[in-house]
Amino acid sequence: MDWINRMDGRHCLRRNAKDRPRVITAEIASRYLADEKSVYVHCAEEIETDAALMLSEKKGWLPLTGLTHLSDDAAMALSRHKDILWLNHLTCLENTPGHVALANKLAEQEILFSLEHVKRIGTEPLKALR
Repeated sequence: MDWINRMDGRHCLRRNAKDRPRVITAEIASRYLADEKSVYVHCAEEIETDAALMLSEKKGWLPLTGLTHLSDDAAMALSRHKDILWLNHLTCLENTPGHVALANKLAEQEILFSLEHVKRIGTEPLKALR
């Protein structure tokens, strides 16, 4: 399977597999926070809650463009991020507290949030994004 850099369409094949994880764990988040070039977090499709909590504290924009699904706890953690959050490949936003908080955060950003890949969205997140 090719890993796609979903921000600009280029392949994430410049480094070995451990540097382009499918799931962002706390260990991977820690590596990324220490050196953003050490791991391609934007290639990951999933994130663990502990990792989301760690990354939510990062200063500056957070490119998690490959994430397709978030647990409610991970969504709540990421909703606390203070800067631009890129989540352009999410496929669903549920009517749960974390997803609603995330939708509110995305609606308040200075950068538009793309709903292109969202296949299922709850009424509350939809209200927040309008």
